[in-house]
Amino acid sequence: MSRISGLMKPKPIRPDRIRTIPKSFSWLDHRFITSGYISLLSKEEILLYYFLTTVGDRNGISYYHQDTICRLLKLDLTSFTKARDDLVFKDLIACRRGMYQVLSLPEEDNSPRETSYPMKMNQIFKSIGISNT
Repeated sequence: MSRISGLMKPKPIRPDRIRTIPKSFSWLDHRFITSGYISLLSKEEILLYYFLTTVGDRNGISYYHQDTICRLLKLDLTSFTKARDDLVFKDLIACRRGMYQVLSLPEEDNSPRETSYPMKMNQIFKSIGISNT
């Protein structure tokens, strides 16, 4: 271990396999874990969210067909549809006509809480792209 700023920094176990940021890099906001979003999701929702995060472009957008997603994630159509709809309902993704967008997480003061659901009708409409004005 080496010292950096008074803290011990562990040496990599496999220095020949240190990750680098590739051109097609995508990311997952650490707040997804630390602010509790992950604890509010089902296994299928987590799987789909991670997949969409991985395949999305710099704006979080991807165009994988639902049949391809189901095949790759080993989900049946019903499980996929429920996971997708629940992620939209929880305002973590948006989707329209085969296009998906992983949304930025709300600011810290708006982090998820068990009591934040169910949503009001105008929030539901907004989350699925319908204006109620």
